[in-house]
Amino acid sequence: MSAFWRWFCDKRGPMKGPIVIWGVFAATTLASTSQAAHLFVSATASDIVKIDGDQYSYFATGQAFPDGLVFDASGNLYVANAGSGEIHKFTPNGTSSLVATVFPEPFCLAFDVSGYLYVSNSNSEISRISPTGDVSLFVTLPAYAEALVFDNDGNLYAPEVATGRIDKISPSGAVSLFATVPILPGAAAFDSHGNLFVSVFPRFAADQAVVEVTPSGNVSTFVTLRGADGLAFDTAGILYVASNDLNSIMEYAPDGSLVGSIDVPLDPRYLAFDSVPEPTSATLLLLGVLGCGWRRRGRLG
Repeated sequence: MSAFWRWFCDKRGPMKGPIVIWGVFAATTLASTSQAAHLFVSATASDIVKIDGDQYSYFATGQAFPDGLVFDASGNLYVANAGSGEIHKFTPNGTSSLVATVFPEPFCLAFDVSGYLYVSNSNSEISRISPTGDVSLFVTLPAYAEALVFDNDGNLYAPEVATGRIDKISPSGAVSLFATVPILPGAAAFDSHGNLFVSVFPRFAADQAVVEVTPSGNVSTFVTLRGADGLAFDTAGILYVASNDLNSIMEYAPDGSLVGSIDVPLDPRYLAFDSVPEPTSATLLLLGVLGCGWRRRGRLG
């Protein structure tokens, strides 16, 4: 317990039951009304859409074919504009700034645990942008990738569009074959069990799908879906899939059953969830009061 709370408890004297009960009630009330994560979608070749429940609003407009979307640890949104080569950073209130320019055609983005931003482009390169904005070449692949995603060990995965090969790239830049999926893979996302999900968009709609790749590299079809593109998991394990044929975000349970859908503007592509907000100072204050009550009852030292 902090020095402030020790002082506060000493000043208050022995805590009584009603104060403890009030602390529990108020803290629980604040926690239950805290804002949930929102889903962001690139759509209509120029816009970023924010989804709240089953409704959407325009978060940013005037982009140049926004492809990759990713959030940093502070809740800032980064957008790769394939049409201009610019990587834009948006604060939670929508203020935009230029991070870097990557040519040709940046497609997708991913952050490592050290805060470095990785960008793939149409020249089969993956660049790395430092927290200070310095751009360097990380690795060159046999073919370009439109998805980048890190596993928990810091390895980067990049599905090659032309070949269906999923490259596994170590933190040092060593490239190895992880698995092969049908051609024209798009987005990729890991679930909480380490399974990699990849959208594939071959020529014929009947074969468009989301495939699941186990940690050992076994590939199976998770769900078939026309226009399957962007992927993102929420904290409950629901997979959100952007369908640019249906102009909807489809929601799938871990067993592959459809549990919901959200209509969005034309041609939704990349998806990203913002982070769940930290507890507010008011919540922490009430939890501190609650801590004093338990300390007086002998539960905290």
